[in-house]
Amino acid sequence: MFQIFYQINIDLLEDILTGMNFEFLFYESIHKIENLLHIEKKYFSIILTDDEFIRNMNDGYRNKDYATDVISFPADDVHIEAVDNKNDLGEIYISVETAVRQADNFAVSIEDELKRLIVHGVLHLMGFDHEKSPDDEKIMTEIESFILSQI
Repeated sequence: MFQIFYQINIDLLEDILTGMNFEFLFYESIHKIENLLHIEKKYFSIILTDDEFIRNMNDGYRNKDYATDVISFPADDVHIEAVDNKNDLGEIYISVETAVRQADNFAVSIEDELKRLIVHGVLHLMGFDHEKSPDDEKIMTEIESFILSQI
């Protein structure tokens, strides 16, 4: 189960992603992730945002003063006030502006890039962290690639 929130100028969102059905795109991806990773009865939120908002979060919580594509906050993180901690995975923030640039750079559709960011965010919520070590990066990348190959 997931919820989608928008922390972005709605005109900007509509300009960038005209006609995209977010709920279907995310539902399809998340349903597959839940099945592949055996996530049952877990809740998390997806917050679509812009570069300015995510840059401020990245600076405030990670001391990295730049916009990033995705930031995840597990439910046991101090940032989250989970209603039901044992069933709440946390929050995933995605910068739509960065996703659009990356889709262009990677020569993929915005839909595919958003799917990748969702998978990446969920893996972080589950405790995977590619920044810990090269081995952790390899493991997370392999799992992410496998899941994306199934979506």
